[in-house]
Amino acid sequence: MTPNPRALPDAIGPYEIIGPLGRGGNATVFRGRHKVTGIDAAVKLLAPRKNLGEAEERFRREFRAMSALDHPAVVQVHDSGTSDGRLWYAMDLLDGVTLDAWWKAQPNSILPIRASLELMLQAADGLGAAHEAGLVHRDIKPRNLMLTEEMKRLTIVDFGLAKQTGSGSSLTADGKIVGTPVWLAPERLTSNAVASPTWDVYSLGLTFYRAVSGQNPFRGSSLTQTLTRIQRGTVPAPSVYRLDLPLSVDKLLLATLSGRPEKRPADGGVLAARLRATLAELPPEMP
Repeated sequence: MTPNPRALPDAIGPYEIIGPLGRGGNATVFRGRHKVTGIDAAVKLLAPRKNLGEAEERFRREFRAMSALDHPAVVQVHDSGTSDGRLWYAMDLLDGVTLDAWWKAQPNSILPIRASLELMLQAADGLGAAHEAGLVHRDIKPRNLMLTEEMKRLTIVDFGLAKQTGSGSSLTADGKIVGTPVWLAPERLTSNAVASPTWDVYSLGLTFYRAVSGQNPFRGSSLTQTLTRIQRGTVPAPSVYRLDLPLSVDKLLLATLSGRPEKRPADGGVLAARLRATLAELPPEMP
């Protein structure tokens, strides 16, 4: 009998399951408590599906990618195994909210300028560690950025689409786009694109363009319109929507969104350096 993906298991590996935390198309995340240590963790359990081999390989790749990184801005994984024939792994339990969920709860909200850049810097540092390890996240978006400690700490989650630098295509064999279209760099919409750190730089820049301006300049009324706007690549300065933004912030965010990858900061580490310089230029009184 095929397991019910919505059923609450009593235990997964050494973890007693307390309740669900979230569910996606490929897996469910539960709150678990280790039976020996008593430490709570987020336990991700792969959902049963027809093309299980592909799903299992992606799940294993996600665990390997996260295991390879030891950085405060990247969620840390602890152990993994199989439960009733389904793969699972355990990771830090983050007490917070995704940037996406925060926006949905407060749809017209924007973040303070300094706070936005400081959070973006944390993400850029985390991506820098991934890029140095030869990994491209490929799915940076508000839903994969977790805010904790009263919006002062940011953690990157979900490395399920991570790939080695320079490998693969941004499209699947049947031509479907990998990732969430509204947050993708324009070159990712072509079949010959290979994984590059500049993809993550673009997606992070677009996320924080939204954070400081309240707008995603490419979002259209349909997927076709959104993709057309991304490919055209015309981006107004975020200060068009928020008049108090300094010119240095305009320049930095527009650089991350260049339609030419070679014009963007080359990777997370380079972006982090530019963010530090931009933060140092902000007036002391700016929040």
